[in-house]
Amino acid sequence: MSDSNYDWNNTYGDPLTGEDSSAPNRGLAVLCYLFTWVGFIIAFVAGDRNDPYFKHHLNQALVLHLFSLIGLIPFIGWVWGIFMFVMYVLAVMSAIKETTEPVPVFGGIHLL
Repeated sequence: MSDSNYDWNNTYGDPLTGEDSSAPNRGLAVLCYLFTWVGFIIAFVAGDRNDPYFKHHLNQALVLHLFSLIGLIPFIGWVWGIFMFVMYVLAVMSAIKETTEPVPVFGGIHLL
């Protein structure tokens, strides 16, 4: 059996099919949303910003973090906080499923 077709540098891909997996970026994409700004900064520094999947979730996390600051306003912020929590849950579910589905309302905003 010849190993000439196997990519030895591909540590996360499937050795039988040769398909690449975004396993390390998947974890970092979820980390973007969790632990608010700390998780975002860790993912920003550690992740591959050239990967379209990771860049999508990095951008979406930044937008959600910025808009969640409105939650600091008394009274209005409480309702806004519940809305933002739902947006975070949708975004984390998208990152876990390894899709680039944008969240409603904020998905079209691109900062990165």
